[in-house]
Order: sequence, then C-alpha cells, then structure tokens
Amino acid sequence: MEIIEASPKASTHIKTLQKIGYSFNSAISDIIDNSITAQSKNIHIFFDFNNSRISILDDGYGMSEGELKSNIIIGCKDPSIDREKKDLGRFGTGLKTASISMCNKVTIFSKSKDLKISAGQYDVNQIVKSDKWQVNLLDEEEIKNFATYLFDQDHSGTEVIWQDLKRYKNTTNNDLEKIMSKDSEDLRKHISLHFHKFLSGPSPINIFINNNRIMPIDPFFKNKDGYQEGKIENYNEFIDSARSKHGTIKVKAHIIPHHDFMSQEEIDEHGGLENIHKDQGLYIYRENRLIMYGGWMGLKPKFTVARLARVEVEISSNFDEEWSTNVMKTSIELPPKVKKMIKKLIQTPIERSKKEYTFRGNIEEADNFWSVKTNDRDQTVSYLVNKDNKMLAEIMKDLPDRNKILVLKYLRDMCEHLPINSILQRMSSDPKSIKQEIEDSFFDIDNLKKMIDS
Repeated sequence: MEIIEASPKASTHIKTLQKIGYSFNSAISDIIDNSITAQSKNIHIFFDFNNSRISILDDGYGMSEGELKSNIIIGCKDPSIDREKKDLGRFGTGLKTASISMCNKVTIFSKSKDLKISAGQYDVNQIVKSDKWQVNLLDEEEIKNFATYLFDQDHSGTEVIWQDLKRYKNTTNNDLEKIMSKDSEDLRKHISLHFHKFLSGPSPINIFINNNRIMPIDPFFKNKDGYQEGKIENYNEFIDSARSKHGTIKVKAHIIPHHDFMSQEEIDEHGGLENIHKDQGLYIYRENRLIMYGGWMGLKPKFTVARLARVEVEISSNFDEEWSTNVMKTSIELPPKVKKMIKKLIQTPIERSKKEYTFRGNIEEADNFWSVKTNDRDQTVSYLVNKDNKMLAEIMKDLPDRNKILVLKYLRDMCEHLPINSILQRMSSDPKSIKQEIEDSFFDIDNLKKMIDS
C-alpha cells in the first residue's frame, strides 16, 4: 500500500474556507461568542467609515502571547471534546474562518491580565501568494503603529480588526457610509434577537455598535399583556445514556400576545406583523444563544391559527455532535427521539393559539351589524349584514315597498363586494392601520338630504 501526502494547498484551501457559508451577521456573532466565553461584560463593535474597516473589542480575560499563538491556528480545538458550561465555541475555527470569510486581512490583538499586548494576523493575499499557512506575529513596534481601541483599555481584552472587506470592494466613498450604516442596522436587529438572553436578566452584558447600546428583543413578548406562559419540561430520557451526564433538554411553550395588545412601535421593531406571525414555531437555543427560529422543522406545517405559538428548546453545547451543529452554529438537526418528544409537546401551544383566535373571532361575530353564516353542506362561510338589526328594522318600517327592495338589494350587493382579500392582506401585514371610527363628515346629514331631494 502506498501512502501519499494529501494535505490541501494553502492557496486553494483558504479560498475554500472563505466561502464556507457565513453571512455577515453570523460571522460577527461567532466573534461575539468568543467574547462571551472570555467572560466579557462589554463588547464594542465599530464601523469605521473613514478606513473601511470593522473592529470588535471586548473586555474579557484576553490571551497571553503563548495562548494567542496556540489559539490563532485554525482548528485548534478537538470538536469531540466536551466544553465547559457557557463555552459557546466548538471547533476552534469560528473567529478565524468567520473573519476571513468577510475580509482578506484580520488582525487579532489581545491584552492579558498583565496588560501586555500581543497580536497575530491572517493576510489572505500573502497566504495565496506564498501557498503556505502563514500567520504574522506583530512585534512591539508594529503593534504600537496599529490604530487599535485596545490601547485605551486599562484592563484585559481582545480586539479583532477586519480590513480589506470583500463586501465593500469597488464602493465609492459616498456609497460606503450608506452600505456600512445599513449593515450596522441589520446587525443591531440580529444581535438584539439572537443574544437577547445575554442582553437582559440580572447580570446582562452590554453590546454596543458605534457606542450605541443594543437593547434586547424578546421573541416571546413575556412582559406584555396577553402573554401566556407554559411550564418548563426537562427531559433526560431522550438523551443517550452514554451522554446523559451532559445535561438536559429544556422545553417551554409560549403563547405570544394577540396584536391588539401590541403598539405599532413594537410591531415595527419586530419587523412587522407578517414577520411576527411567520415566526411561529420552534426557537432553538444553544447555551442561551438563539441558533434557529421560526417554523416547526417538519413536525407541523405553518398555519394561521398557530401563529401565536412558540416553543423554546434549550440545549447545551455538549449536544453538538448528536444535534449535528454546523461550524457556523446557525443550524442543527433534531435527533429522532427528540423529534418525537417535541412533536407531542407542540400540540398544547398550537391548541392554545387556536383557542385565542377562535375566542376573538367569536367576539367579532356576536355584534348587531354582521352575521356569519356557515353552509354545513360544503363548509363555506359568508359574511352578511344582520337583517335583524333594530336600527335597520326601524328604517325599513316606514319605507315604501319599492324603497325597501332597493335597500335590501343594496345591502346584498354590499355583502357580495366586501373587500375580503384587501382586509386579509392588511390584517396580516398592518392591522393597526385599519381605522373604523368613521368621521361625522363622512355621513353629512345635510348633504344626504340634498341627494335625496335631487
């Protein structure tokens, strides 16, 4: 048997890693994961419009020069080894691959507890040219000449600086600020949701973009009127016995409030009512960080009456192998036993969501102006003017027969031309914009008399 050397060429391998599949938001999230693992309390993200670069700075415990040399190597950790609780890492590749997927030059500065700064740098163009896995370790003079926010900190921390960002290439100065501003706003929304558990609670961390603090967005609206909380279920029996020491799967049901309880500002902050309803389903958390959300992962179809239902699933990082967590920590696969367990559990929140809509529908049906008629034969539904309305009966009482016929014909035509599709579209996307309080001027009595007399 012949054994040949099969190591990939550095020049082509690094180009492959650049296309591993990170989005801009998931790449920065991977770096935030490292900062949280380093017990950071404050994380600053700076979009530098003038120098077309991005910096992520934290106040975590930092790294010594020896630790930096070890950790800067791609794949420096064995992914099969159990992680300490709250360690959001897994593969030892996140910071590096996330960075080079976005830029051609990334420099990592770190200040350990002795306040000494060390720095390492990946230069993709250099690696491609040399066809070797080379990391530049900056000397003291090079570190001093590099503009970094870490110098201003009188405590430990790490700063990751992206330069030569691919997404900003061939962009004019006028467009650059607009594009970076759009990226920063999209990132703010992403962080406010995916890291909302870290941004809130008794000991929150602070994350800033250009010195503006990011506020959490709770996808369950727990502090709003109309929210319904389900009990927490802890499951061990669905975990393989060999790995049961690693913890439990925590599952909790939520029923979010009907939009009647929400302000327009809250609806807008969550991306509009259509997005809120679309995001029914499972919310998978890994070490308190939201990984996936929305949809039932094939366990149930999305449907209208379930759109208030959310099911929170919390796992530890030690389930990564069983749950097939990907390198970017943006997707997982439910093990068959867990699928079976969750499929049973989601019935309750779906039924509660259905009851909430049925209850509100019944309230709206029970008025004096409209009636809802169901045809038992084909189960079709018609929305009709309530002919038993007392005001209508009073109007019809003294009308000549010919006018009675005209009024009934008008009401019938009005029912047939009810703009159901328009109402449905508006109710789905922007229900707060519907206003049924009609101004008095719309039914001006004097104008009506003139119309009748003419």
